[in-house]
Amino acid sequence: MALAYHNLATGSSRRPAMANGAFQIRLTHDAIPLTNVVPSFPSIDSLEKYVGVWLNQEITTYADNQPPTTIIYLTDFLPIENNLQMDLINDFISDIETALDVETEKISLADTWQASPPQGVADVSVHEYLKDVKTNITKSLDRIHVNPTTRFRWDLAKDISTETHEGTMRGLEVYKEWLLEHILQIQKRNALVIFPITGQEVDYRETPPPIPKFLFSEINNKTVGELKYQSRISGSEEHLPVVVSALGKSGSDMALIDAIKKVLKHSGRPTEIRTGRRMFQ
Repeated sequence: MALAYHNLATGSSRRPAMANGAFQIRLTHDAIPLTNVVPSFPSIDSLEKYVGVWLNQEITTYADNQPPTTIIYLTDFLPIENNLQMDLINDFISDIETALDVETEKISLADTWQASPPQGVADVSVHEYLKDVKTNITKSLDRIHVNPTTRFRWDLAKDISTETHEGTMRGLEVYKEWLLEHILQIQKRNALVIFPITGQEVDYRETPPPIPKFLFSEINNKTVGELKYQSRISGSEEHLPVVVSALGKSGSDMALIDAIKKVLKHSGRPTEIRTGRRMFQ
């Protein structure tokens, strides 16, 4: 598939890209007009493009596209328990440092929140603050990947009042502004955040996936390696793609693609998916 559009709120194109070893980007919200797009979650939805057709576009498509100046390693997400997957992620981070001549900074969301919380929430941890936000969103979006229908989503959301919805969205906006100011520090630098989509494991179709975590800038998913496993379906040794997400500030879509493309080429990693049983060799 050379090109795909999607209306993303909960990972509806990121997760298929991960499963198929594809390169994918969640665009900056409103980077492409959303006129006549039927929304699932209007303030978060973004049109999606699998990136293959973009790689030769000019980096100046959007304004202020400077290359990353630092890598952010979120200790709230990393390291993960899967040592083989973590080794591949660490190798990729090292390749980014070498290719872009940048250093990695380890940051804890929880510790930074405790030290510099948003105004008015000084006595609440980031986990507690997001708990109610996540609960209300989950009521609207839970099981969205399991063959949802419009009626199904309406039934889930019908008990959420306008006041609850508006309060939840204000909470998300506070969290977003805090991330941009204290973690990405967009006024001082162009940071590149590396984090896993999920713990990489075999995901058979009949197993419903959980609701994914999401952030608020554009997210670029890149395959960084493969893990071997014994398939209970084919009975053969198969190879599972290992994928990481690279997050940059809003509006840096093309710069983010260009930076990751440079890393892949510099480290000798594949930039195309092969036909046949193996995606990469």
